[in-house]
This record gives sequence, C-alpha cells and structure tokens, in this order.
Amino acid sequence: MTKEKIFNKKITDYTFSVLFFLFFSFSIFFIIRPTLSTLFSLKKQAQDLELINQIYDGKIIIFSNLQQFLENNRDKIPYLNEAIPEKPNLSKIIDDLDKVSSESGFTFKKINTAEISLKAAKDKKYNTAVFDIEGVSDFDQMMSFLEGLLNQRRLKLPEKILVERNKESSFSGQLKIKMRIKAGFL
Repeated sequence: MTKEKIFNKKITDYTFSVLFFLFFSFSIFFIIRPTLSTLFSLKKQAQDLELINQIYDGKIIIFSNLQQFLENNRDKIPYLNEAIPEKPNLSKIIDDLDKVSSESGFTFKKINTAEISLKAAKDKKYNTAVFDIEGVSDFDQMMSFLEGLLNQRRLKLPEKILVERNKESSFSGQLKIKMRIKAGFL
C-alpha cells in the first residue's frame, strides 16, 4: 500500500515538478546568470574597445597628416630652425642688428636687453629675448632698417616703435627712435 502511494501518478508528477523547479532554479542561478553577466560585460568591453579604436584611428590620421606635412616641407625645416633656434645666441642677434643698421644707415645710441635665462629648460617652449633700442635716423633709414630686420632668417619682431622729431630740426632732419624688438628661441 505504501508502495502504491509513493508511485501514485499524482505524487510522481508533483515530485517531478518539484525536482524540475529545483533543478531549473539551480541552473538559472549557477549557469544562466553568470553566462548573462559575462555576455553583458563582454558587450560593454566591445563598445569600449570600439570607442578606443575610433580614438586611435583619429590619432593615426593626425600622425599620417603630420608625416605628410613633414615630407612635403622637409627642405624648409632648416629655415625653421634658423628662424627660431634652440638657444638665444645674443651675440648673433646683436650682430644681425648691427649688420642691418650699417646697411640702412640707422645709428644706435643705446641697446638694452632684459634678463635671459641661458639654462636649458626641460620643456621646450617659445621664449623671447627683448631688446630696447634707441637710435637716430631719418624716416627712410628707419623703414630700411625695419625691412632689413624682417627679411633676415632669424625671427625678430618689432613690438613697439616710438618716433620723436627734434623741435628745432627741419622735416627732413634726424628722428629719435625708440623701439622694442623681440627675438624668439626655444
């Protein structure tokens, strides 16, 4: 009789259903859940990698454009190094100024320069050497001096020019000129 009760169709169905739900809940918790979490994390990683790939593609395009630019301008790079050298070379700047002044007829009365650090900096950044110049010339000589200054290979930019005329002299007389010139270096 107990055997019949145990193996009764109804009891067997309930036992099977209970065991099925236990197995199903076990498989959901220990098999399907880790698989789904792995799937979602892999999908997130794939999206992150696609974003990183786009960023790298952009950087590669920038580097290829830079390389193309350098290939096209390879012959002009020495001119850039001459225009903005790594060291200030104050003697070279003063020599250039003297050369242009002697060619143009501009006469120096005084040249001052601010303090310039000659120590090599760790980071290469654009620096300037500032020269305050006082001189005497007529207008044409001053313009010739400025043109000669701008035509040199070393980059020197006139920042400020102050021109004064002697009240006692004629219009074609000598002018007192004060100017500030900046020369760049790295």
